[in-house]
Amino acid sequence: MGRGRAAVSGVGLAGAQPRVVEAEVAGARPPGAGVHGTAYRFPYGDLKENARFSKEARAKPMPLAHNIIPRLLPFLNRAMDEYGKISFTWFGPVPQVTITDPELVREVLSNKFGHFGKPKQHPLGRFFARGLAVYEGEKWVKHRRILNPAFHAEKLKRMLPAFSACCSDLMDRWENMAGSEACYELDV
Repeated sequence: MGRGRAAVSGVGLAGAQPRVVEAEVAGARPPGAGVHGTAYRFPYGDLKENARFSKEARAKPMPLAHNIIPRLLPFLNRAMDEYGKISFTWFGPVPQVTITDPELVREVLSNKFGHFGKPKQHPLGRFFARGLAVYEGEKWVKHRRILNPAFHAEKLKRMLPAFSACCSDLMDRWENMAGSEACYELDV
């Protein structure tokens, strides 16, 4: 087999894997049930459309409402509106499942069966990012046991006065910055 044919074959295999995953998800659900999402587009998945939606969202003025999801994550917001509380999109050739139902999120995050591992870390990441968020296995268990007492409800309750004092101090500084003006813009 020549190099050109091998390269085309490799590209074909790279595009086939997401299609296999997509077919398994579609075949595993009866009509009207299961997880729905966007169709895979080789080779970038939804990345180009995601970038386009983000650019369009930034071009418009931000509404005064507290709902910032359409501004921060416009593509995911549209997917949730179109496909429901559980949907999937494609981050390149990798499916990304979005769950917005609080009970299901709690179930997924408390699942002890190991189905949901941490994403693969960039090789240089282990030099720059350390701690509980990146540890796995026994190392994670050891560090979690060390840190767990610090987040006990009683310890957090004792920290509330300090949290409150910091927030009050920050609010005072912001009010002083605004002065007597009725409106003041502050980048946070």
